[in-house]
Amino acid sequence: MRLLLPPTPVGGITLSESIWNTGIGKTKQLTAPCYPITATNRAVTWTSSNSGIASVTNAGLVTTHKDGSATISATTVEGGFTETCKVTVFPRDKDTIYILDANFKVYLVNNFDANGSGEISKAEVLAVTEINCGNRNIASQQGIAHFTNLVELNCSDNSLTTLNISNLTKLCTLYCESNQVASLTLNSQLQVLYIADNQLTTLNLGNHPGLEILRCNSNQLTTLTVTNYPQLQYIYCSYNQLSQLNVSGCTNLEDLSCSKNQLTTLHVSANTKLADILCYGNRITQLDIKNTAVPSEVVYDPVYNLYSC
Repeated sequence: MRLLLPPTPVGGITLSESIWNTGIGKTKQLTAPCYPITATNRAVTWTSSNSGIASVTNAGLVTTHKDGSATISATTVEGGFTETCKVTVFPRDKDTIYILDANFKVYLVNNFDANGSGEISKAEVLAVTEINCGNRNIASQQGIAHFTNLVELNCSDNSLTTLNISNLTKLCTLYCESNQVASLTLNSQLQVLYIADNQLTTLNLGNHPGLEILRCNSNQLTTLTVTNYPQLQYIYCSYNQLSQLNVSGCTNLEDLSCSKNQLTTLHVSANTKLADILCYGNRITQLDIKNTAVPSEVVYDPVYNLYSC
C-alpha cells in the first residue's frame, strides 16, 4: 500500500540581494528560494515598481535602463510571502558610451577597454577602426554611431533587425549578412556592402560613387537602383523579387549574378568589361552579350532560362 504524504505548505521566502547599487545597462540574476526546502509549491512571481528604470524577467534577471530607483519584488504564489531588493541606478559617466546590447558590450569591453574600467569611453572609441563582432547573438548595435573612425564593420550572423551607419563617414566596408535586417541606413563612403540573407524589401543606396561590391542576394527586394555607379564591379542580387534591373551605368561591371528574380529583360551591351553573368530562374528570353567580355560560347537554355558556358 502506497502512503500519500500531505503537501508541505510554504513558510516564507528569501532573496539573494536586498540592495543593489549599480549603473545603467547592468544585469544581475536574483534568486528567491522558498522555505522550508520541502515546500510543495515553490513558484515565485517577479515584479518591478518601475520597469523603465529596472526591469525583471519571470526568472529573476534584472536589467537597469536609466538612473533612478526601483524595487524588485519576489512573491510566493502560495501564501503571498514577499521579499524585495531596492535597486539604485546611478547616472552614466559623461565620458562613457552607452551600449544597449549586453553581448555587443561584452565584445567591445573585451577588445577595446584600454583602461580596464569595464566601460567604453569616448576616447577609447576614437581609437577603433575595425569591429569584427560576427556570430555573437547581438540584437542591437545602438551606440555604434560613436565609432566615427571606423573603417570596417563585420556584424554578420547576429540577430539585428535595424542598422544605421549614416554617422560613420569613414566606414568603407560593411559585412552585415545573415541577420534579420529590415531597415538599413547607409553612409556615402561605402566601397563594399555585404547585406545578403536579411529581410530587406528596399535598399536605398543613395549617393555612393565609390561603391565597388554589392552583395544583396536572398532578401525581399522588389527594386534595386544601380544606374550611376561607375566603380561598381560586382553585383550579386539573386533570390529577390526584382522585375527590372538597369546596370547600364555600371561601366566597370565585371560580374553580375541576378538569378531567381522576376526579370523579363536584361541589357548588358553597355557593360564592356562584364566577364561573368548568372541570370537563371528569370523570364528572360534574349540576352545580347556581343559587346561584353562574356565568353562567346555562352549558351542559352530556354527550358531552365539559363545562360552558361
